[in-house]
Amino acid sequence: MAVNGVDTLLAPFTVSLYGIFASGPFFLECVVLAGLLAYAYLSLTLRNVGSHVTDRKEVDFEAALQRSDSCAGS
Repeated sequence: MAVNGVDTLLAPFTVSLYGIFASGPFFLECVVLAGLLAYAYLSLTLRNVGSHVTDRKEVDFEAALQRSDSCAGS
């Protein structure tokens, strides 16, 4: 869903919230952003991204081992 679609769905609510309490939509956005930030820090999937970084020598060595294994079986 695009951002414009979300805006179309939530706009009536935020406009009515703005009518009741002018700073309300901004506080609501701060709560949503804080929740997303907490999710980003607590998510195991996001935490483990990039944890296994290999250098070029290690990749070349593993490829050479795979080639030698496939040649030995022929």
